[in-house]
Amino acid sequence: MIDGEFSVYFALLLMLLGIIAGGWIALKLAKYFKGRSIKSRLNRGLQKEQEAAIWLKRNGYKIIDYQVSLSYLLKENGVDKKITVSPDFKVSKNGQEQIIEVKSGKAAPRIENKDTRRQLLEYHFIEPDIPLFLLDMENNELKKINFPDQGTKSASKAWLFWLGLALGAGSTVFVFYLLVDS
Repeated sequence: MIDGEFSVYFALLLMLLGIIAGGWIALKLAKYFKGRSIKSRLNRGLQKEQEAAIWLKRNGYKIIDYQVSLSYLLKENGVDKKITVSPDFKVSKNGQEQIIEVKSGKAAPRIENKDTRRQLLEYHFIEPDIPLFLLDMENNELKKINFPDQGTKSASKAWLFWLGLALGAGSTVFVFYLLVDS
């Protein structure tokens, strides 16, 4: 009986070790394949940026800088923090400097993509007077991006109040005039 109990415990121990080893192997494989996927996307991104440089030159752009560093200061709890961003290209065409961000894939080249939009908005925040473009390397399409001026809100409706007040006052005076004349 003791040998039977021992073999059951031994089998359970082997099963437990097998589950632990299998889980460890599964985690390692998942990490490996995730790393490969990220490397693959990064390599594709770099390849598309190289293609973009060729596309820009072929279309009359002079590349001033690649992965140029732009920075600004913001405060976090009163402490200055330097934020640095790197648009893909600073170019010039017809004597005008421009910033160009290169995107590839299905979602990234779309302005509806929040990460792309936020990235472009940050470039606009730092360099509001330099035209900003999104180069979609999937479709070889250059898109000009315009953000509204800072602080711009929808048109004020205050004029409607004043118009209503003037019409109301005018109507009151007119009715009063008609009643007094009668």
